[in-house]
Amino acid sequence: MQDKLKDIFKNSPKKTAAYVHVPFCARTCAYCKFYKTAPSFQNLELYLQCLEKEASRFFNSAKGAEISSIFIGGGTPSILSENQLSRLAKIFEHQAGKVEWTIEASPSTINPQKLKVLKSLGINRISLGVQSFSERTLKNLGRPHKAEASQKAIEQSLEVFDNVNIDLIFGAQNQTREDWHSDLEKAASFPLSHISAYCLEFESATSCCAGNEKPFETQIKEADFLYLAMDFLAQKNFKHYEISNYAKHGKECAHNLNTWNMNSWIGFGPSAASQFGGFRFRNTSDLNSWAKGVMENSPAREDIVKLDDDELFNSAVIFGLRKMEGVNLESLKSRFKNADFSRYEEPIKFLVSTGLLEKSGDFLRLSRKGIPLADSVAVELI
Repeated sequence: MQDKLKDIFKNSPKKTAAYVHVPFCARTCAYCKFYKTAPSFQNLELYLQCLEKEASRFFNSAKGAEISSIFIGGGTPSILSENQLSRLAKIFEHQAGKVEWTIEASPSTINPQKLKVLKSLGINRISLGVQSFSERTLKNLGRPHKAEASQKAIEQSLEVFDNVNIDLIFGAQNQTREDWHSDLEKAASFPLSHISAYCLEFESATSCCAGNEKPFETQIKEADFLYLAMDFLAQKNFKHYEISNYAKHGKECAHNLNTWNMNSWIGFGPSAASQFGGFRFRNTSDLNSWAKGVMENSPAREDIVKLDDDELFNSAVIFGLRKMEGVNLESLKSRFKNADFSRYEEPIKFLVSTGLLEKSGDFLRLSRKGIPLADSVAVELI
């Protein structure tokens, strides 16, 4: 299967999103399952050298592919120095000003000068890992910053960027409904364009609530927190457009929509995932193994899946149902003509009868009752 990936660039899609994984964190948070390692000078230099080579190979090979959005995530991308960020951004400088370009940042690792440098490089959207404005909740999450640092980071970011997102987390240990309401109120007091409100999930690092492994009482509490966010943020003119995401008009995250709509994306850096050229795969989750593969022109990739219409249709339904507008089944049937739709008819009928899904014409969407149970709905459709 690894050998077949040599031909993926021959089937380059017209447009593809780009994800860059920066695997460095000064401190580990217990809830985060993304790959990360220590930010030593040696590791950072190795990473940047190999990232430049990996991206260069892609752009030289996939000449027909046009980048539709860029997302720099981690890890903590903002832990890089201004010079290191400049080296990273130079890889995509030809896209500056043309596409949505996001970088994740920790409140403890940014300052006005670094923000101005990021903006000058072409980055036009920043996502701050605030998580909470409560000192107690931050401590329980193991976050390295203080609530005061979050407020300062938001204010400084809004002075430089027009498009600012913050991440919030609910479901933390000992977090009360009042704590969560206070977090939402504080977030809405800033002129943010986007808020991501994730349910803490240790098992899978996903943002869905109500996993079947959790006690029923926990599921009920998390659903209540989710409904509180939905209703409160709607009053503040945020559109709830995906299970965990809320945006002001026209500020939906284009990069994430690309994924939920089951389009193409290419990942750079250790552990970065791709869906490209008829395959889905992931770079190995080890800095040195990834670097060795890049330098030897033999990429170390894992979880390789050859995509067909059945796989893509299934993924498009499951990911698409994360969007509040749902999915257009007839459109998906037309797009993935060889998929066996018949096997979904009974599960969909059952989920509609239970009130977890709603069907209106060609559209299928989660009901209000079904939104906190998205994981359970997905299991029925796999």
